[in-house]
Amino acid sequence: HRGWQARARRLLARVAAEAATGLSRSDDAVPVLEDFVGTPGSAPAPTRLQHVFGTQLWSRFEAIRALEDEIEIPTTETAHRFAVAIGALLSLLEVVGPIAPEARADVRQVARALRAAEASVVEVRQKTTTAELLGQSDREPPFEAVIGVWKVITSRTFRERLAAIVQAL
Repeated sequence: HRGWQARARRLLARVAAEAATGLSRSDDAVPVLEDFVGTPGSAPAPTRLQHVFGTQLWSRFEAIRALEDEIEIPTTETAHRFAVAIGALLSLLEVVGPIAPEARADVRQVARALRAAEASVVEVRQKTTTAELLGQSDREPPFEAVIGVWKVITSRTFRERLAAIVQAL
């Protein structure tokens, strides 16, 4: 039994070490066997996919936040890019929602906020485009709605809910 206990302790120590380093390794690190089904590189395991989805979800949020300077003085083009960024985040959120059942309430609330934001920004863009087509471009576009949506999406509450979803993944 002594040999078996020693092997079990070594195995547990190795698993604990891999788990500890797995949390802090970068995307460029050599993959560990648990990241793949079959041989390494053949097919990603569910845990690897969850990591990738979580990373993509947060990077899409960062793409929205990257518009910060443009949102201060919005234009029709800014509203378009903002709507596209919101749509990208929403579409990925709808894909990953079922993967993180423990964050279901957060997913619903974030998705609801994103749908409302997307509709609002698209409406501003349509009104602005229509005004331009009718030769009424001298009218002030309703960009305060875009700024309001920006404030909601970059609020602390929204970020915390999105972070909870990423953490659940």
